[in-house]
Amino acid sequence: MRHACARRLAGFTLIEMLIAIAIFGIMAGFGYRVLDTVLVTRDRVGDEYRRWRDVARVVGALERDLEAIRLRPVRDAADRVAPPLVGIERPARAGEAAIAFTREGDRDEWGNLSAPRRTGYRLSNATLERLTWQGLDAAPRSEPSAVAMLSGVKALQVRYRNAAGQWLPAWPGQTAPPPAAEPRAPGDAPVAVAAGALPAAVEVTIELATGERILRLIPLSGGGRS
Repeated sequence: MRHACARRLAGFTLIEMLIAIAIFGIMAGFGYRVLDTVLVTRDRVGDEYRRWRDVARVVGALERDLEAIRLRPVRDAADRVAPPLVGIERPARAGEAAIAFTREGDRDEWGNLSAPRRTGYRLSNATLERLTWQGLDAAPRSEPSAVAMLSGVKALQVRYRNAAGQWLPAWPGQTAPPPAAEPRAPGDAPVAVAAGALPAAVEVTIELATGERILRLIPLSGGGRS
C-alpha cells in the first residue's frame, strides 16, 4: 500500500502535464518570434549593406571618371564641335546624357594607356547609367553603350564651378547652344580649345528613391583657368 502511494506521488498528474505543455508552447512561441525578428533584421542589414556598397562603388567610379577628364574637344553626331565637357541642366531628349566628357584611357596590366574615349552619365527609368561612345567623334545617329550602375535613383543633379567661383547649372555657361558646324578635311588636327573650357570643380548630387542624398564635390585638374 505504501509503495503504491509513493508511485502515485512521484508521477505527474494530467493537469501538471497540460500546464507544462502550455508553458513550453508559450516559450517556444516567444523563441520563434525572437528568432524571426533576428532573421528579418539580419536580412534588412544585409540589404542596406549591399545598397550602400553599390552607392559607394558608383560614386567611386564617377569620381575616377571625372578626375581622368582631358582637355580634348569632340564632334557630335551632327558634326558640330563640342567642348571637352558638356553638362545639360535638364536633358530635353529621352536618353540624353546629363553630363558627357572626354576621359583618358585606362592602363592595362603592362602599364600601356588605351586611347581616350567619350564618357557620360544619365538617369533613365530611375536608374543611373554610365555611357561610353565608340569613338571620341560621334558618327551620325550613333548611340552610346549604356551600363546600369545604380537603381532606385530619384534625381541626378550636377553643378559646375567656374573660375570666378560661381556655380552654374549647365556647362559651358547657361546651356549655351553648340557652335555651328565647321568644315573639316580627313586627317585634320583636333580643334584648338579655348582656355577655361573646363570648370574648376563639379558637384554631383544623387537623390535616392528612399530619400537619401549623396553629394560629392570633385575638383578637376586643368579646370578653372582663365
